[in-house]
Formats: sequence, C-alpha cells, structure tokens
Amino acid sequence: MSQFVEECRREWKRLRVPDAVANEMAADLAADLKEAEAEGASAEEVLGSGAFDPRSFAASWAAERGVIQSPPVS
Repeated sequence: MSQFVEECRREWKRLRVPDAVANEMAADLAADLKEAEAEGASAEEVLGSGAFDPRSFAASWAAERGVIQSPPVS
C-alpha cells in the first residue's frame, strides 16, 4: 500500500474513524491511486492539492463522509 494511504490510515486512527470505515476508505483510495497510476495519471491529478497533505486530505474526506466533525477552517 502506498505511503500516502498509510499516512491517511494513521490520521483516521488518530481521528477515531471506525476501523471498518477506515478500511473501506483506504481500499477505495488505494484502488483509485492504482488505477490512476495504470492510466499514467499522477496522484495530484486524482487528489488535487490533497496529494501533498495526507493528514488534511484524510480529515476532509472523513468529514465529507460524516464520520467526524468538519475540520476547522484556518
């Protein structure tokens, strides 16, 4: 599994995202990144600026899925 996915997993664990949800999100993310790589696309093309900040990406995605409160806007 990619370093990016592992960093997201650590953030989901820190945020107390339920294991089943974190596992599903990690599998989806890994599949998306693998598919993009096979098609010659970069992680940035798939994830946007989130590709450079896995913690923020993970928190935002978890909030969008409704499993955590929305992160504060800085």
